Amino acid sequence: MLGRLSANFLYIPLALAVLMVLSTACGRENPQVSWDANGLKLGNHYVLPVMGEIHYSRIPDSDWDMVLDRMQQGGVTMVATYVFWNHHEEVEGEYDWTGQRDLRKFIKLCAKRNLPVILRLGPFCHGEVRNGGIPDWVFTKGCKIRQNDSTFLSYVETLYKEIYRQVEGLQWKDGGAIIAAQFDNEYRGHGKYLLTLKQMAEKIGFQLPFYTRTGWPELASPLPFGEILPLYGDYADGFWDRSTDEGVGNYWKAFHFRSFRASTAIATEQLGQQGETGAENTEYPYFTCELGGGMTLAYHRRPYIYPQDAYAMATVKLGSGSSLLGYYMYCGGTNPDGKLSTLEENQRTPATNYNDVMTKSYEFQAPLSEFGEPTETFYELRKIHLFLRSFGEQLAPMKAEFPETDERQFADSVLRYSFRGTKDTGYVFFNNYERFAKLSEKKLPKRLSNGIKVM
Repeated sequence: MLGRLSANFLYIPLALAVLMVLSTACGRENPQVSWDANGLKLGNHYVLPVMGEIHYSRIPDSDWDMVLDRMQQGGVTMVATYVFWNHHEEVEGEYDWTGQRDLRKFIKLCAKRNLPVILRLGPFCHGEVRNGGIPDWVFTKGCKIRQNDSTFLSYVETLYKEIYRQVEGLQWKDGGAIIAAQFDNEYRGHGKYLLTLKQMAEKIGFQLPFYTRTGWPELASPLPFGEILPLYGDYADGFWDRSTDEGVGNYWKAFHFRSFRASTAIATEQLGQQGETGAENTEYPYFTCELGGGMTLAYHRRPYIYPQDAYAMATVKLGSGSSLLGYYMYCGGTNPDGKLSTLEENQRTPATNYNDVMTKSYEFQAPLSEFGEPTETFYELRKIHLFLRSFGEQLAPMKAEFPETDERQFADSVLRYSFRGTKDTGYVFFNNYERFAKLSEKKLPKRLSNGIKVM
């Protein structure tokens, strides 16, 4: 019976697979990185990384090593971090890369711990930071923000050059930790802007195995295939929703196995209600960068996230075909002190994102708290991550199969499952949990809809 167990996966016997260690110690030759529709490969081996978001500039540098150690104890094998522009150049021309803003020191610590890093370069990051990370002074220059505007791009180029100086010699090709970079965030304009950012970064000296963008919202015009990989996300609830009603929005979809990768619930304050439109290119691997490990609070909306929310979503994403499980956030933090203003997102700024959030705390109800302490969510998710440590290499290239339809409704009390495997054997994923819904207990079927017998 699946009742209180709520979310789980069933292993139908397969040969034991060993997840290849992601070796990134500086000075060593890193394995070749490649990707295909199935997932990420190091050398000739598929890997299924667990990626945790941590913001170095929101954590005292004296705590970095402790926090990274706890992330690894929780099963994290890859790190993602924003480089917030206004954390480093709040005053035009005055860069600060010291203390908890010391990006180079942070990347070296990740390399020492064999943790590959995806740098989320911006220029716009969001991350509940003032102006999405773009300094106030940029808005006084009369340029068009986040477009192929020559004035704006000249400032971005200076930023990218400064970041490159901090990470020079620490890229994957050098035996370092930086395996990829993300350009901008939650961008819905023309793909040529993102391509301009990539070309700019490469001209400066970034030479990385792959580059990424957030796969939502849909771009106004597409990118050439293979230039930048789309990464997806989902959350159990969102502080950004305008309504204060419990259970508002369609976050319930994150608890259903389905083939559609993108969320229609993220950033509704900017994008409005979104439908499942647009053709998703399944020739890309299914990676996530923002699976909600928790949720921050806004003054108008303060959702409480349960540990089971994150556990069930992670199970559903794996069952739906994900081959990189990336959490936002995995560790909370505290906004650093600003020189000219506080650095949190609020509505009294040049580029409001419509939300007022806490001035200092970025707790996020994450698996690791604002001060790096393990939470109940940490221990819930760790069970999945230990499973992936043993079986991730074999699971990664397996395609997901679903019941006859993935069209569901809120609180549908049906047996929710998916199958990833070969013709004869594989993994069956079940979920009998949905936030704010009361679901009945279920019996496991003796045979799946595709004819596979459950042992």
